Amino acid sequence: MDRIRVADCAEPSSHLEPRAARWVATPCYYRSVSDNSAPMLASQRQEYIYNLVNTTGGVRVAELVEELGVSEMTVRRDISELVARGMVERVHGGAVAIDDPGVVDIAQPSMRGSHRDSLLEIGELACSLLHPGDAIFLGAGRTCAVVARQLVTTGLVSSLRIITNSVYSARILTESDQGYENPGGSGDAGTSEVYLLGGRYGGSGTVTGPYATQVVREMSAKWAIFGTRGITQHMGCSADDVNEADVLRNMANQARYKVLVATVDKWGNDAFRSFAPLNTLDYWVTNSEVSSDARVALQEAQVNLIYPRH
Repeated sequence: MDRIRVADCAEPSSHLEPRAARWVATPCYYRSVSDNSAPMLASQRQEYIYNLVNTTGGVRVAELVEELGVSEMTVRRDISELVARGMVERVHGGAVAIDDPGVVDIAQPSMRGSHRDSLLEIGELACSLLHPGDAIFLGAGRTCAVVARQLVTTGLVSSLRIITNSVYSARILTESDQGYENPGGSGDAGTSEVYLLGGRYGGSGTVTGPYATQVVREMSAKWAIFGTRGITQHMGCSADDVNEADVLRNMANQARYKVLVATVDKWGNDAFRSFAPLNTLDYWVTNSEVSSDARVALQEAQVNLIYPRH
């Protein structure tokens, strides 16, 4: 608990005290690769493969073995890591580019620096709220995809029941061929239980529409974890897309606890459709302390604010 801070916006329930965080962000570095380079680190090899795939459209394992001077097993392991992040798609004998990796690609150059670190911290802290055996609704978007990645990194994914409307998050949660011990303590490898909602597929990798909404209404979960386009005292959490807002509203309604994962710069912004009034939130997990007016509003709404202790 010494690495996170639960602000005193409301009295947190004792049984909801976050677990100690088990994960530390490791930055990925991007650089050019030449024949005279020293042996690469795993993150450097993966960056090389990712750039090559997105330049050429695809690459074969045999070619990478020759170019990188590593074993076939090492190349396949690197591809598996990129697949788990949603950055490439696996095919027989190699990997190809996916249509829109940007939603979940937290290692791309535009995501380096403080913003990338902020999302990684939010993902870590959100996962610290969860316990083995929990059922969660997980929304779409970049921040929720980072939460999904954290669930895989910590191994917690193997003991949860997860319902999501994000194709990319579902891919992250299920396409890792690494084995994890069951955090419940049995020592046996756990099996994740991931449900991808059906419905209308959007270009951003989000599933919405009446069918998705109806399925959510027939489910329940302990947690609903979602991002937002904006958050204000008047509208609470809001989204630009009406159909996405409907799915998120029903996720929130069907969950016991509502958790917003969003950076502090979302405060003061309104989008088109509200889906979660401020006083319905239990937690806002963010990257730093909020402004004084936001703190007053959160106190009035009895929302617990969680952010990193720097």
